[in-house]
Amino acid sequence: MLDIRKPLFDLLNKLGIDHATHEHEAIFTVEQGAHIKAKLPGGHTKNLFLKDKSGALFWSAPWAKQKYKSTSFTSI
Repeated sequence: MLDIRKPLFDLLNKLGIDHATHEHEAIFTVEQGAHIKAKLPGGHTKNLFLKDKSGALFWSAPWAKQKYKSTSFTSI
């Protein structure tokens, strides 16, 4: 199988950006990934894919432990 990550890794290497890959099973919630993130340094985020009333799509990556209300997202 073709590793689709290779071009990204090649670019990071070319730019001199250190990187590491940690393989793990698929997870779908912050709670499911708690055992994975416990072993990793740094801040951890969750990916939120949102749709507004007009149907426009947005991506947000808040801190994993951050509490928020959907009404706290405003139009830019």
